[in-house]
Amino acid sequence: MSFFEWLATINRKCDNQYIRKIAELYEAEISRLAKFQLIERLRQIPHIEIEALLPKSGKILDVGAGRGGFAAYASLKSEARLIFGIETYKKRFNDGLKIMPKLKNFVMLDCDIDELLVKNEKFDAVLLMDILHHNKYEDQKKIIEKIYKLLVDNGKVILLEPGDYPKFRYFLIWLYDYLFYFLTMPTCQYRSEKEWTDFFENLKFTKKYSTQITNRGFFFTRKIMVFEKL
Repeated sequence: MSFFEWLATINRKCDNQYIRKIAELYEAEISRLAKFQLIERLRQIPHIEIEALLPKSGKILDVGAGRGGFAAYASLKSEARLIFGIETYKKRFNDGLKIMPKLKNFVMLDCDIDELLVKNEKFDAVLLMDILHHNKYEDQKKIIEKIYKLLVDNGKVILLEPGDYPKFRYFLIWLYDYLFYFLTMPTCQYRSEKEWTDFFENLKFTKKYSTQITNRGFFFTRKIMVFEKL
């Protein structure tokens, strides 16, 4: 068993079979450190729960896809999906490009949301995982207004954000964000679940689902919410 296979088995809630497949996809494509970061990130987020909320077919946009780890996972789980990833950090984007030839339903796009709007692209679902709270409140509003235009009728936003409780984990993830992202993403503006709900409802969405997960990893407290375009 390789180191990354062993790492994937630590968390009993992980989809170990598919995490091993992801590790194989990136084998010899990226550095060992980059692979560790990718697998650890995938292991820590509630990938099983989020993937289950995605449409089994159609076009899905992963905003801030990083190296494409979760996008690759979602594409492997259903070949009827077409997963598009966008990432502004060039090094991670280029790492994601390296596995594109290995997956027929996974595409890394070298563009941003504004360019997708110009092209009149439409998506059945948009993923925002640990992204919005790294933007100022006024910028969060602008991002969701743009995403609203990218979604088909009744299209969905799947949102992953820091959870509200327990408070010590909430504080730890806040501290983690400031320590590890103070250069690249210095802003941390969180919202409670009620605040997110009010925020999306004011932008013509309705909440369809929410849950909080607190039992996975030392820093792990996350809420998953699904909002549907009205």
